[in-house]
Amino acid sequence: MSEENLFPLEEFVQRIAPRLPSKEQQARLQDLLDRAARGDPEAGFDLDDAVRDLPPAAQDWLKEKYRIHEQHQRGMETLPGQISLLHASQRWVCPEENCPEDEPVLQEGEEPPECPRHRRKMIRASQKKDHAG
Repeated sequence: MSEENLFPLEEFVQRIAPRLPSKEQQARLQDLLDRAARGDPEAGFDLDDAVRDLPPAAQDWLKEKYRIHEQHQRGMETLPGQISLLHASQRWVCPEENCPEDEPVLQEGEEPPECPRHRRKMIRASQKKDHAG
């Protein structure tokens, strides 16, 4: 399988690592991401292990991203209304219409993350009219 077909776990972990409630977990993940960027062959395996210690919402979000990635690799489109692992109240989405960017809510009361495409503060999916969750 070519590099561009691999699931971009590092990219998704990079998005949520700074928002984790545990500073220790943030530091561990950032260290693993740095090692991976330097080409450490063991970093990917260690990152897979570290993902198992993430909050359940983050794990569900990553599983969902992986499932979508696999469907696209097989030339399949995601089905509208597909059942999500993450409830709409536990998902941040971009307020821009038809923007697919989302992130998990890691803890109640956290600041909304910024959409990586539009640089706008995200909102809960349950507040967005065109988002099924």
